Formats: sequence, C-alpha cells, structure tokens
Amino acid sequence: MKAEFVNPFITAAADVLNAETKGRTSRKGNLRLDHGSETSQEVTAMVGLTGGVRGVVMLAMPEAVARKIYGAMVGEDDPDLDEMAHSALGELCNMITGQAATARADAGHHTNVTPPTIITGKGAQLSTLTMPRLVIPLSTRHGELQIDIAISEGDDAAA
Repeated sequence: MKAEFVNPFITAAADVLNAETKGRTSRKGNLRLDHGSETSQEVTAMVGLTGGVRGVVMLAMPEAVARKIYGAMVGEDDPDLDEMAHSALGELCNMITGQAATARADAGHHTNVTPPTIITGKGAQLSTLTMPRLVIPLSTRHGELQIDIAISEGDDAAA
C-alpha cells in the first residue's frame, strides 16, 4: 500500500474524530498488516471504495469505546448501542472515508464511497476481504480504536 493512498485516511481519521468527539486523537502503536478475514474488534464500521482507489476502510473498536465515542457525539454519558448509535458510528467512518477520498480526488484519483455497514461481534468473517489490511492504532480520550485500510489503485476510467 502506497503512503500517498494511506496518509489521507490517517489525517482524515484524526480530523473527523477530533471534530465529532471534541477530543484529541493521536496515532498510537505500530502499524501492522493483518491478513485475516475476521473482524478484530466488537464494533466495526466499514465503508467501501471504488474507482481511483478501491477496497475497504474500517473503523474498529471495543464496545465500551464505541459507547463513549457515540456518547461524545450526542452529548450523553452512557448511551445504548442501538440502531441510532450504529448509524452515527457508520457515518463517522463515512466522513473519514469521504474526506480522504476528496483528498485523493484533488490528487487526480476519483473515488466513489459506498454507504457504511456496521458489523457487531469480534471475529465476524468478511468473505469479501481478500487484501491485507493496514491496521493503524489510534488513541482518543474515549479509548483505543483502529482504522483498518485495505486499498489498492483502482481503474479511474470506471469511476
């Protein structure tokens, strides 16, 4: 995975998380590649990419962190992880992916973003995930989470 494709996602994740949760986000830990086809956290928001860059971006976190992040977004202390929470977490991943896709479009790589999907449960199989994922650990005041990026250069003509 080229840094020019990954860096916009790292920047977008920090920008969006900081804005939406009113806290400072930093990269923590070492980047690593994950070749598995299972989710690694209890709550995962996933957005697909097609066009100039194709693949998936996932925002993954433990349930306790998901509650805290959603709570910060809506101004509640201990919210349920209900349908509205899932929608908000999906939109958070969508905003991160959209901001990064906009940066890639500015560099001449038009990319389409799919609607977000929420996956609950650690260890869920993702049969369509055949590319290795770059795992980027992030630290927020609400806890640790990660951005998983599995992308490659796509076909701009198809966008």
